[in-house]
Amino acid sequence: HIWHSLFCCFEDYEQALKEMGNHSRAKELQEHALNRFKTLLGEDHPNTLGSMNNLAHTLWQISEHGPAIELMTQASKRRLQTLGRKHPHTLESQMVLIHFLMEAGRQSEAEPLILELQQTLQQNPELKPTFQQA
Repeated sequence: HIWHSLFCCFEDYEQALKEMGNHSRAKELQEHALNRFKTLLGEDHPNTLGSMNNLAHTLWQISEHGPAIELMTQASKRRLQTLGRKHPHTLESQMVLIHFLMEAGRQSEAEPLILELQQTLQQNPELKPTFQQA
């Protein structure tokens, strides 16, 4: 439980830095947090994957689009393997990855992901309300 509390503290501090416009410091902190979580909790722990997801968002915000897409791709694949196709965090990572790809003009890479996500949501209508809240 202490790791979850630590993860939340990192998230709050990172968000405060972003709101103050200090994205480079937020990126440094997120890189450090990701490395620590990998070491302490392992590559596929939910907090590690959440940290990876957060860093990808920051990279996107500072126009490091290639690294952001690469990291979000990793986060999405690992969340799928670790949490499963129906988990809200998996769905959220997939949607963000699709958004990043579309914004980067990489529609051909996004299209199979869109179809996969649509299929998951069609086969599991109970996920739509949960996913919309995530």
